[in-house]
Amino acid sequence: MGGIILGVVPNAYVVLLIAGDLLLVLSGLAYASYSLIGREVLGRYPALPVTAWSILWGAAAMVPLAAAEWIAGHRPRFTPVAVAGTLYLAVVMTALGYAAWNYALERVEAPRAAIFLNIQPLLGALLGVWWLGEPLTAFMVAGGALILLGVHLAVRAGRRESPRNGIDRRDGLESSP
Repeated sequence: MGGIILGVVPNAYVVLLIAGDLLLVLSGLAYASYSLIGREVLGRYPALPVTAWSILWGAAAMVPLAAAEWIAGHRPRFTPVAVAGTLYLAVVMTALGYAAWNYALERVEAPRAAIFLNIQPLLGALLGVWWLGEPLTAFMVAGGALILLGVHLAVRAGRRESPRNGIDRRDGLESSP
């Protein structure tokens, strides 16, 4: 479908790029909102129940979308590989990932924890090189160096801030009071 749109609609490629960029910005805003709201909730409840409820509500929100796909005739094929992949995404990537993030948010302010989200693209690129045999390019090395430099500068700046509310910030991380 995308190829048809690109061939028929003038400048469709630019429109698709802008739409993709807009989705990335909205995704970032949604995750930032989750982190800021989640930090408040994690001040009252432990990380594991918060994670479980987040996943359950997220799954409930997906039911209408899955039903629409099913009604449109797009039914999944339950092969062993598809089931294993789905379970891996659900348990390892989603449940453990959100549990680790919520555990960190319990102990560290959201903006401080968010600094380390910048490492994800670097780790993804390195996994692609190691696991999939993708080429390591000069752009990847330069981008990785800039990511590490940015994280280092942000953490170092946090260490230099003066103590606030009686919290000693020598380690660059704040505990909730």
